[in-house]
Amino acid sequence: MTDPGGLTSPSAIGNYLIWQQPHYIYFAELLYRFGKDTAAAMRKYAGLVFKTAEFMAAFPVPDTSGNLYLLAPPLVAAQESMEVQSTLNPTFELVYWK
Repeated sequence: MTDPGGLTSPSAIGNYLIWQQPHYIYFAELLYRFGKDTAAAMRKYAGLVFKTAEFMAAFPVPDTSGNLYLLAPPLVAAQESMEVQSTLNPTFELVYWK
């Protein structure tokens, strides 16, 4: 939810919503499974898939034990009713990211 210049648009919480992040990977998987020209589709979307994967790998933080990773603030859960600075491991995001 940013404009072409990288500014927040149309809401002040858009750049804290992380539930959309897996979309490119999921859509690429669907193209791969059901597409007729999967090689062309993979070439076309490879950059978006890899950038998405980079973000998704870098965003979670290790817990104090170092054995688990957390989806930690700042973020806003999909229902957009939780606080940006206190939302931790929102259920929808955990399941979709998995």
